[in-house]
Amino acid sequence: MANQNHLNLIRNIHEWNKWRLQNPYSIPDLSNADLQGLNLANVNLGDANLKGANLQGCNLTDADLTKANLHQANLKEANIRRANCYKANFTFANLEKAYLSEADLSMAEMESVNCQYTDFTESYLIKANLTNGNFTHSNLQGAVLTEANLLGCRLVSANLREADLGGIIGTHTDFYGADMSGVSLEDWHIDDTTKLDYVICDYCSLSPNKSVKFYQGLTPINLRLELSKSADSSSVKKQSTPAYNASSVRKNYLHQGDSPYLVFN
Repeated sequence: MANQNHLNLIRNIHEWNKWRLQNPYSIPDLSNADLQGLNLANVNLGDANLKGANLQGCNLTDADLTKANLHQANLKEANIRRANCYKANFTFANLEKAYLSEADLSMAEMESVNCQYTDFTESYLIKANLTNGNFTHSNLQGAVLTEANLLGCRLVSANLREADLGGIIGTHTDFYGADMSGVSLEDWHIDDTTKLDYVICDYCSLSPNKSVKFYQGLTPINLRLELSKSADSSSVKKQSTPAYNASSVRKNYLHQGDSPYLVFN
């Protein structure tokens, strides 16, 4: 159960953040708390215990959720834009129709998460664990999923335009009907269990120096079949520095300790 003092304090973000600064070693306990609809913009919930909490419809814009425990939390329709969710635990959480544009979910644990119709536009899911997650109809346009684990993940009819899927684990992953135009597929790991039927993809990148155009427009294709037709597509060597090109901007991602940094070149 949640700590009653913490429950009272969270209602005032200014006082809450002040308390967090003064008590850096105190771990907030808001487990199973009903925080539905609260304005928690810019709140410091780093390392907080939010297991089973109801955060439906909350405003968590620019919030610090670094390493927070959100196991089985309800975040349906929450606004989590630009939030720092580095290494946060979202296992079995409900993020349906949530808004996570530009959020940092790098190395987050998101096993069996419900992300149907969720907006991840230009978010960062680098090395995130998305095993068995449901991302049906989700918007991942321009998202960076470098080396993420998508084992058993459902991305049916998802928008993956210009997303970086370099180095992902994509076995048993379902991309059926997804829009994958402009995706980066450098060194991705797929096999016969990966579903790539009825995909929209007029072009994709296999390395920083190699792209493939299919000229299909909005006509669905079998991406596996089209890639097999591309000369030496299976022999592309991994580059020493993964590249992500969205909106004509090169973005490299570095971590210094537990602090994520974006470096724009």
